[in-house]
Amino acid sequence: LLKLEETNLTRDELLLKLHLINIGTGVHYRAIHFHPYYKNTFGYREGEFPNSEFISYRTLSLPFSAKLTDEDVSDVINGLKEILS
Repeated sequence: LLKLEETNLTRDELLLKLHLINIGTGVHYRAIHFHPYYKNTFGYREGEFPNSEFISYRTLSLPFSAKLTDEDVSDVINGLKEILS
């Protein structure tokens, strides 16, 4: 969960910067009312669920696996440090 006010980056900007240094990330939580089915079927709009949106805009998934080598873990940590510093 990103502290956007401290990073000066949006979640998507951070995702792009990580991608550019070959660190795969993802967005595995998106507020349900942003999904097309719920948006189109029920007419949900941005602003209706502020707590869900708060989390949705600030959450990203970093590489996390028992198969990561120590070097992989260091790459993720160092990449984040570089981008966020």
